Amino acid sequence: MARRPDVESIPADLDRFLATFFARGGWRSEIKYDPSDDRLYLEVRLESRRLSADDRFLSLVEYFARAQDAVLRQRAGLPLQCRHLYWSLRADARPFRLRPGSATARLWPRALFL
Repeated sequence: MARRPDVESIPADLDRFLATFFARGGWRSEIKYDPSDDRLYLEVRLESRRLSADDRFLSLVEYFARAQDAVLRQRAGLPLQCRHLYWSLRADARPFRLRPGSATARLWPRALFL
């Protein structure tokens, strides 16, 4: 059995990557593991209305997720999938529409109550 890689740094790596292009803030990311699917999920919570409509931001997140997915599959056979979530439901909330076959899941916006 392949040794599992240390994936705890992936959210911080994403934050550093995105900070090259965008001012910090407006998103939060965390890594989750689903043992039933043997799959990692990189959850990116969008807290900024501006970022949720910015195709450049979403494209960069997708690029990062694809690169990480390729490395994890090659080294450990462990897939990574990215999920975008709205931090709060807005009246104009729309689903993300991404290219078929992308490493990013298509999710409808959902409300997260604190």
